[in-house]
Amino acid sequence: MSFRLSQFWHRLTQSSIANTDIFWFDSPEGGHPKKVTWLTIKNAIIAGSEVVDDLTPQLGGSLDTNSFQVKWSKGADVIAASELPVLVDGNYFDVSGATGIATIAEMGIGTVILLHFDAGPLLTHSADLVLPGAANITAAAGDEAIFVQYATGDWRCALYFPATGLPYGITANLAELNYLDLAALGTGAASKAVVLDTGEDFVWPSGGILTLRNRTGVDMGTY
Repeated sequence: MSFRLSQFWHRLTQSSIANTDIFWFDSPEGGHPKKVTWLTIKNAIIAGSEVVDDLTPQLGGSLDTNSFQVKWSKGADVIAASELPVLVDGNYFDVSGATGIATIAEMGIGTVILLHFDAGPLLTHSADLVLPGAANITAAAGDEAIFVQYATGDWRCALYFPATGLPYGITANLAELNYLDLAALGTGAASKAVVLDTGEDFVWPSGGILTLRNRTGVDMGTY
């Protein structure tokens, strides 16, 4: 069965189109019309509708993954710089080099990236690079961090994962130690509450005031 171009759009609404049906199209170069099967047309439509062909695809509603994974791409490695030069080739990047990082290149509000540090650059807290605790972070090899661009040119560190497996700034697993060194925790707080089990040692930084209380809150002495 054959159809002229004038019949094409009408036939698209019909359920009786067969893959072997032929449509005739005028040649742009002139000459005889070209004949194309419906199967060829369908394949061309499908190939032209791939998401990869749309540089700005948009959803019309919530994305249902149909129980399948949504996978990130691993971008090319980037070298630490004052403005970290991440590209649009992925969401997960290795960062080499130890040059200090003050911000991250513009990627668009809502962009989420995961960085893996191969060295120890200093991350400087600012409105352009908001860090946990509003404090600078000296990265270490193996550390990872998730950043979200929350405004034009501004990024927020949503999560920071030291390679040690401990919270940033903590150098020992306090829950498993028999030896507790408060100097490693810093001395900025006016006082610190610590619960020790029987047999544990306690080291207090020089120059500090130590108040001991029992488990019921009764002061046992100040040193």
